[in-house]
Amino acid sequence: MVAAAYLGIRPGLCPEGMDDRYIREPFLDLSQCLVPIGPRSRWAGSDIDKDLLTLGVPAGAVNAAKAWIDDVDHRGGLLFPNVFRRPHDVAEFSELFVPGGLAVLGVALAADQVDRFLDEQRAEIGQEDGIVTMLRERAPLASGFRALGYEPVAVHHGGLSCSWTCNSLQEEVAAVTGIVPNEHGFIATAEQADAVMTYLADPAIAKEDGIWRAWLIVRYDAEPRVFKSTDAGTGVVVDDTQPDAPNLPARAAVCSQD
Repeated sequence: MVAAAYLGIRPGLCPEGMDDRYIREPFLDLSQCLVPIGPRSRWAGSDIDKDLLTLGVPAGAVNAAKAWIDDVDHRGGLLFPNVFRRPHDVAEFSELFVPGGLAVLGVALAADQVDRFLDEQRAEIGQEDGIVTMLRERAPLASGFRALGYEPVAVHHGGLSCSWTCNSLQEEVAAVTGIVPNEHGFIATAEQADAVMTYLADPAIAKEDGIWRAWLIVRYDAEPRVFKSTDAGTGVVVDDTQPDAPNLPARAAVCSQD
């Protein structure tokens, strides 16, 4: 598997209007329509103060959080719009600025799918983003994770876009393939993910535009551990020790198409 992103996600409750037969709590998803994901780079062009408050940063810590983001961005550790190069940096942000903590997730794509994805992204979108940068580097996921499963998610301008949950596809997929989400709310195996993506490739299936792939989602646990990753500037494998982080309570998700 090739690392595509490291993200901070604020876990939530089952979003209003979603079929709770297929949603697990605390709710995690790769779509920012359904859960707060961040922090974002200043270059993302969003209201960064609002984004930070939505992530759970207290108002009194917003300026310090922005200074931290600018420092990581300057070092090349934060890519457009909200993709970190190392899970350590996501964990550090979570510990410093988010009471209750963020889920530190890694996102990856099968190595044999990378070239085709990059070709499609270049032809259909043509915009550089953090996922494209990470996939071009073809680094493996940092060690120390536990796999949660696969999620079908479209990529559009700016990276990850809508997921199968946004499109309420789980019931239809289950009826046709017999595949249902695992205990984390994702697809359990690569073989099942391939079967789901084969079904979703049908243009007749109603879903958002974009380049759809089943992304492997992994989680870096809260206990201290060493992550091995590749330094973006030198290509040298480095050890990144993650600090302690608090437990991650379920919270109400923010659902916005803004």
